[in-house]
Amino acid sequence: MVYSGLYATIYDAWAAVRSSYSVVFRQRGVFRYLIVFLVLHLFIWLESGLIYRQLGGELLVLHYNVDFGIDLVSASGRIFIYPLFSLLVLAINLSLAAVYNRHRPTHIYTGLLMSGAVLFTFFLNLYLVFVYLINFR
Repeated sequence: MVYSGLYATIYDAWAAVRSSYSVVFRQRGVFRYLIVFLVLHLFIWLESGLIYRQLGGELLVLHYNVDFGIDLVSASGRIFIYPLFSLLVLAINLSLAAVYNRHRPTHIYTGLLMSGAVLFTFFLNLYLVFVYLINFR
């Protein structure tokens, strides 16, 4: 097997990434936040599927204003972008926690980043409940 410098660089980078994330996942509170996040994220997928199945046409009302009425309409399949937003926020926050904890391990910043992801997912759940109410009530 030919051993090259590129392979060594990739292997060293992968080892650094693994060690950074292992520092994050060794913290006790991260698993609690992940469990709450996964439960809320499951509800986001269920709400999105429910909205998509019950939608009769191809248009989905995403925002209703009391003064002007409907002001944001989209295709029905775009409802599944919202669960992906939630996963993106989790991935970004975990990456930021891994980068920061690699230099100086602290529980405070990791807790703030993880609670931010959980809070974002909670408000996304609330938003999807209102999208359901706008479209079907």
